[in-house]
Amino acid sequence: VPADLSGVHFYLITVDVGENVWDNFGHTALRMYDESSNTDLVFNWGVFDVSGGVVAFSYNFFKGIMNYRLATSLPAREFDMYRAQGRTVWQDRINLTNPQKEILYRRLMWNAEPENLEDEYQYFFDNCTTRVRDYLDEALDGKLSELFQAETEETYRDQVQSHYASTAIIAFSLDILMNGN
Repeated sequence: VPADLSGVHFYLITVDVGENVWDNFGHTALRMYDESSNTDLVFNWGVFDVSGGVVAFSYNFFKGIMNYRLATSLPAREFDMYRAQGRTVWQDRINLTNPQKEILYRRLMWNAEPENLEDEYQYFFDNCTTRVRDYLDEALDGKLSELFQAETEETYRDQVQSHYASTAIIAFSLDILMNGN
């Protein structure tokens, strides 16, 4: 942990939707900039491996096996990639106290350890957005989860179908792939 946390800044990175199925809900990441060491990294929990081919990846998706991993990169590289895809990127500075920064910093460094890089992605419960939300909630001593305890009549399936209403083949495919979930 840096000795002077007043020079460490965190940013919420929000990326607009993309044209691919896997990025059609957008993306969320965290950026950490340390003025004293000039360290500037984006923490991205949305990295997955398709080296086995799209069919193998789709089959694993159907079985519920979704191994994602944390990747860190320089902001310029990350932002350039999204801009090349025609996706807008927003960056919002997160106003944290030094003790809150320390908690978030330690969590990110823990997650960046080799044994903690990979996680079992769960479409609704453990994804790029929930990771950021949960880590910020931890740094804020549960204040986020206290604010958002509402229930809705909509199911997860309702939300997915609503989002993909204009893309019938994807909506139909995901309806089948979500099976009993």
